[in-house]
Amino acid sequence: MKKQKEGRLKFAIFTQLQAENKSKIMELYRNGDRDELAILRDTLTGKAELEADKRKGETRMTPEQREIYKTIGGVPFLDNEYTVYGEVVEGMEVVKKIEEAKTNATDRPLENIVIISAEIL
Repeated sequence: MKKQKEGRLKFAIFTQLQAENKSKIMELYRNGDRDELAILRDTLTGKAELEADKRKGETRMTPEQREIYKTIGGVPFLDNEYTVYGEVVEGMEVVKKIEEAKTNATDRPLENIVIISAEIL
């Protein structure tokens, strides 16, 4: 989980650096300057790694958080990123089938899974 959080932080920093350098990237791309693009990419990657290393404290979990994930479960990288809209109170067999669905490399189901009905209690 820690490595995932560190990877997400590094990716977020790299994405921000890309946005800040968009005009330079586009210019190099339009000019077909692949060597300079590779140098810029490596430079931004290095900067992202340095910045992520400085901000490592952001990826640490408290002992209390670790205990919660160990006992209750959860997925830390989803916390504060996604909204939970409901809770399964019956029909867990359907959830199990969804869990078992074949997925691609990005963990997206190969076939769409559709909720046909839900009930508000």
